[in-house]
Amino acid sequence: MINIDINNKVVGVKIDKRLVEKVASAVSRSLVLKKERCVSLVLVGDAVIRKLNKTYRKKDKITDVLSFEYLDKNFVGSTEDYLGEIFICYPQIKRQAVKNGNSIKKEFALLLIHGLVHLFGYDHEKSVKDERFFDKQQKTILQKIGL
Repeated sequence: MINIDINNKVVGVKIDKRLVEKVASAVSRSLVLKKERCVSLVLVGDAVIRKLNKTYRKKDKITDVLSFEYLDKNFVGSTEDYLGEIFICYPQIKRQAVKNGNSIKKEFALLLIHGLVHLFGYDHEKSVKDERFFDKQQKTILQKIGL
């Protein structure tokens, strides 16, 4: 199972915790996890996501989701069960939902799935095989959770 700690930095927006739990559970089953894993989810605005994207990916633009794998296994108090952080840009969710003809709920779930799959080591930008895996996971999990 994946446990997700939610940190909402966007004023006036409520995160659907049940949806987060449903996505985490579906991803856990799909990836056949044998032990508990922890992830931090941070909901942010345009300025924060753009700054993170520029700093860590050298792309000076707004993006929808960024995943940061936890790599420091020697950090005091760390465990191998902590996977990393996912940053999702709420204003971008709204824009993409309209563009893609999705509900905000579906777009949010899609990005959360995407971020989680990245934390398990898959990279759609470097591997065609991983790109197909991403597509399959996203479609399958959205269907399993009724979106």
